[in-house]
Order: sequence, then structure tokens, then C-alpha cells
Amino acid sequence: MERRLAAILAADVVEYSRLMSEDETGTLTALQALRSELFEPLTQAHGGSIVKRMGDGWIVEYPSVSQAVRSAVRVQEGLKDHSLIRLRMGIHIGEVTFQDDDIYGDGINVAARLEELAEPGEIMISDTAHHSLDDKAVADFHGGETHQLKNISRAVAVWRWPAATGPQGGGHRKPAISRQADNKPVIAVLPFDNMSSDPEQEYFADGIAEDIITVLSRFGDFSVIARNSTFTYKGQAVDIKQVAQELGATYVIEGSVRRAGERLRITVQLIDAANDDHVWAERYDRTLDDIFDVQDEITERVALMIRPEIQSADLAHAQRKDTKDLSIWEAIAKVAWHYSRLTEEDCATAERTLLDLMDNNPANAVVLTWLSSIRTMQFLYGWARPRNESYALLLENAQAAVDQDANNEGCQTALGLAHMFGKRHDDAKARFRAALQLNPNFVDAISSLGMSCVYTHDFDTAQENIRKALELSPKSPFNQWARIHLGFMHLVRKDFEKAVEISEECLAENPKFPTGYRVLAAAHGQLGNLQAAADAYGKFAELVPNMTITDTLATVMFVHQEDSELYAEGLRRAGMPE
Repeated sequence: MERRLAAILAADVVEYSRLMSEDETGTLTALQALRSELFEPLTQAHGGSIVKRMGDGWIVEYPSVSQAVRSAVRVQEGLKDHSLIRLRMGIHIGEVTFQDDDIYGDGINVAARLEELAEPGEIMISDTAHHSLDDKAVADFHGGETHQLKNISRAVAVWRWPAATGPQGGGHRKPAISRQADNKPVIAVLPFDNMSSDPEQEYFADGIAEDIITVLSRFGDFSVIARNSTFTYKGQAVDIKQVAQELGATYVIEGSVRRAGERLRITVQLIDAANDDHVWAERYDRTLDDIFDVQDEITERVALMIRPEIQSADLAHAQRKDTKDLSIWEAIAKVAWHYSRLTEEDCATAERTLLDLMDNNPANAVVLTWLSSIRTMQFLYGWARPRNESYALLLENAQAAVDQDANNEGCQTALGLAHMFGKRHDDAKARFRAALQLNPNFVDAISSLGMSCVYTHDFDTAQENIRKALELSPKSPFNQWARIHLGFMHLVRKDFEKAVEISEECLAENPKFPTGYRVLAAAHGQLGNLQAAADAYGKFAELVPNMTITDTLATVMFVHQEDSELYAEGLRRAGMPE
């Protein structure tokens, strides 16, 4: 065992996993060239010794901090115009221990945490390393703010290269992500405050924030700023508007963790950065039976609540603007509002809006997905065009969306729904499962899988998925469709009283939900409650005039003929014409 003081550089390739998944051969070729032509020659030229190679990263020991910094700067400058590879770097001077061909100790740990904190193309050094530089080298760094690094007991002051990327003496950081051209929401998750005296909770608080970033990053509805940008604010009193401006964020999530004995309280709030309004807040009280289970549960619940709240907030923004001034994303927010109203006029308005968007954005996967959703409603209720034409269009739009972005869980779900309405349930379920592979927390796919299972008599799976969706995201606009499929399930199982109960729950949530009245009418008809059945059908007919039993059976996805016959007989008793 050998111990000594050493200057340590930790370097890591940015988004290595994503690069490998997109182009394994090209990434490996570029990485090999980086190693042989740039990184390792410059390391040797500045006296460095590579003590560990990690596939996408290195740990390097240098005789001095100055040599480590000069080497790191030369490498980053050499990569400035590289088309593929970017590095993060962290440098610290501290004690290291060599044992059995491995290296560990304070120097390694701090350097690695600084590397994680760095932006792509940045070098981040500790205050200890900063003090070892000469005046000329010091001028190339900015910062000095204190951070509590993960698994490091003491706070560490940090400095960044290049100085031009951020504040020097009170300026602003360079935004990590700027608003996209389509105004897609951008979320910044700030490190959670540890309100406890127990330093162990610091790691838990960091873990909560990091996991929320990871889960939210899977959603295609918005962008999430990387933790190495947001965690630069750790331990600081922040102004939300300023943070949002610096990071290019639309919404900011902040929270706190407080432990008292075996009780844990976690508070989370979502803030609209433009006006500092609190959009949503929640408090979670838990016992510490299993800290990791608590972390997973809170992460999942927060992520699933955030999505509908952001959708609602974006709609509120859009409603205050003139239609001609709307960005793509704001226009889609209005489309979602029209979709939720489920009227012929609203669907027509939404379709026109989407077609206008497509004039300038013909390959936008999200626009295509929403167009498929709107045309699904037109197919179900006979609005706008013959059903076979509506179905052909919705299938075409959903397939085009997947062709444009197969890694978007919303696109995969839309194509699954298109297959479901075509009674191709195996294909539908495959798409829903593909969506859940991309994002296990995508409630729309969870509920859609449950819906498809109703039609194929896989009732246990249907109930499990629909109930899970309803519990996980109680504010999802998709809930009325999930819940009414529980009504369908009880209807075909001849539990007509339960079908009535669930239909009434749906209609209490949305009194203008046509399918809610149709299932209610069929259930009452089967029970022999003919007046109640007629009343329910009358309200359905007000919303969807002239629809017949033949029309209805053309749009339901039952696999078993007896299910269709039972549904038809209930509607017949309610007064729906053939």
C-alpha cells in the first residue's frame, strides 16, 4: 500500500451511452482516435500517468496541478470543434492510496464529483487546486461558489474553465439549455434542501432530485436540464427567475427533505419561472422502513404529477395569447384542450390547427401524434368523414409519427391505439409495451395496455394496468377513457350494477363524455331499467346525433362476438336505432 499527495484529473465522455446506441461503430472509432491522437499524447507530454481507463473515461495522476490544468485545457481546446466527442473534467489535489493495482482516496473522490458537476467542454477544479495555480492560470477560471458534493463530507469551493462561459464577479452562467424553437417546456430540477441535522440525509436529498431528473428525462413532452447544470446551485439561496434565465428553464422544481426520528417529510413544488407562480406543491410524510423504497416511490409520484400540471400551465399560457402568435408547443396545448372537450366542433377546430402546423412542420412527430388522436375521436363518433376514411388517416398519422421518432413513447402509444381501433390487439399491445420500455412511467401507455386487455378478456391485466394508471396520475386527461374501460369490463362480465357505477363516476368527472352515456345506457338496458337507459341514451344522442347500433359496433374493439351482442342488446333496449 502506498499513500501520497497527488494532482488527479477525472475525465468522462458526455452521453457515451446515447452515442453508442445511435452509432456504435462511429463512436468507438472517434473514441479510439481521441485516445491515441489527443488525450493520451497530451497526458504524457505534461507528465501525467494514466492510472485507470474506464471505457468512456480516465483517471490521471500528474506531478502538479499546473500540469494537470495545462493538459486538460489543451485537450478541451482540441475537442472544441469535434463533431461527436465532448468531455467533462474535474481536477483536485489530495491524498491517494495505491493498492492491488487500484487507486482510491480523497483526491480521486473529489475529482470524480467535480467531473460529474462540470458542463460538457468544461474543466472544474477544487479550491485546493485553484490555490496551487499561478496568477496567469487563475485568470482562466471563474466561480468560487461552495458546493456540497455527493458522498463528500465537507463543502468544496469550485472553479470553472473557461472563464468566458459563466459569471466572473457576479455575471450570469451560460444557459445549459435554451428554449427550443417550438417552445417545448424546459424543466430545471434544483437540488433538494436537507433540512435535517443528519448529514446522511444530504445523500438522500440529492438522490431524490437526481432520480426526478432521470424519470422526467424519459418524457417526450418536455426537456429536462442535466443535473450537472442544476446542481451548481446546491447550497445557495437562489432567485427562481434568475435561475430560470441562466438555465433557459420554463419551470423549476425545488424541494426539501426533513427527518425527525424515523419520520421523513419531503416537500416538492413546481414553479412557473416566468412569473414565479407556484403551479403545484405536495408534501409526503413517510417512515424510514426502507429508504430506497421511499426514494423510488416519491420520485415516481412526483414525476407523474408534474406532467399534467405542466400541460395545464402551458394551456393557461396559450389561452392568453393570440392564435397567430402561438408557437408549435403552445398551439398543441390548445389542441389538447379542444381534445378534452370531446365535441364535434372542438375536434374540427383542433384538426384545423394541426393541419396549419403541418404546413410548416410536416415531419413533426408530436403534431402527427395529436392529429392521429383527434382523428380517432372523429372515427369513434362519425364526425367529419366516413369511418373508413377516418381510420385510414389516423393510422397513417400514427405510423408517420413513429417513422419520425420511434424513441418517443407518445408516438408508440398513438400507433398502438390505432392498431387497437383496428382490432389488431397483439400489434397494439406490442406498441404499448415498446412505449413502456422507453418510459416505464408513461401513464397513457399503461392505461392503453389495460384498455386493450379488456377487449381480449385478459381482465386481470386490464384491471391492474388501469387501476395503476388512475392511482399514479389522478389528474391525467386520459383518465376518463381508462375508467370507462373498467365499465366495459364489468359490462361484458355481466356485472351491470358495477358498470352503471363506473359510468356515473366518469360522467361526474366529465358530463359531456359521450362514451360514458353509451355504456351507462347499455348497462341500464341490461338491468331492465328502461327509463334510466332511455335517459342516458337521450343524453348521448344530444352529443352524438344519428349514431346507430351498426355504427357503434363498427367502432368497438371487442374480439368476442358475444360481447358485441351483449352491448348491442343493452343499447337496443335503451332506444338506440339499428
